[in-house]
Amino acid sequence: MFNQVIKSLEAVRDEIDSRNSEMALEKLTAVLLQLTDLFGHDKNFMGRCDSILEQLRGEIQKKKYDEAWATVVGVLASLRKAQSIGNPFIRG
Repeated sequence: MFNQVIKSLEAVRDEIDSRNSEMALEKLTAVLLQLTDLFGHDKNFMGRCDSILEQLRGEIQKKKYDEAWATVVGVLASLRKAQSIGNPFIRG
């Protein structure tokens, strides 16, 4: 399931690359739902994710595509790193 979150964030990145804010926001909503399914409302994890995803949402809404791209790439890098080191929150 976690791999699906990464794939969904890659889709958000691709929509940002295409400057398609409407689709990027739609796909970002899907990411939030996937994370909620995985982690519930765990304040440790979701608290941090919420602030980053809200920042990303704001950048997309304001059509600040360069900033949004940098944010989503940073999130992807962090999630991939956590997955590679076997973070107990992150499984497949």
